[in-house]
Amino acid sequence: MDFSTQLFFSLEGKWAFNRSINGSEIMRGTALFHSVNECLPSYSYQEEGIYSAGPLSQLSFFREYFYCLNNKTIEVYFSFQKKKHNFFYALAFSCPNLANGVHHCVHDVYKATYVFLEKDIFLLQYDVRGPKKDFVIQTTFTRLHNNIEGGG
Repeated sequence: MDFSTQLFFSLEGKWAFNRSINGSEIMRGTALFHSVNECLPSYSYQEEGIYSAGPLSQLSFFREYFYCLNNKTIEVYFSFQKKKHNFFYALAFSCPNLANGVHHCVHDVYKATYVFLEKDIFLLQYDVRGPKKDFVIQTTFTRLHNNIEGGG
């Protein structure tokens, strides 16, 4: 089994994450890669958490994507009404622990970089650029074991 296929199947499960936007705004929560019944091996990726914009400002959030393994390539799709929708990006591996994807959205470009540090830790960074956008989103994912961590 090639490394992208092994890595894809290792994603299944529950993860805690910490996210910053331009190094300041903080988001914390949990993410779940859950196998779904599709023609290709696929996961529904669902995240939920709390966004802290300051000491008195907290908002809850939820996002969903689909990760699919298509001929040894990991593809990421947007979700619409809990179903796989438009293509977001495909991951290109430059080495076994580093992958990149790019999404063009009208005038904006989203560059995703995944760094797989260990079996249970990976980083995801989005570098977002456009006429009215210029920010970096950094997320650290840590696998939760046996639903002990994070109260889950």
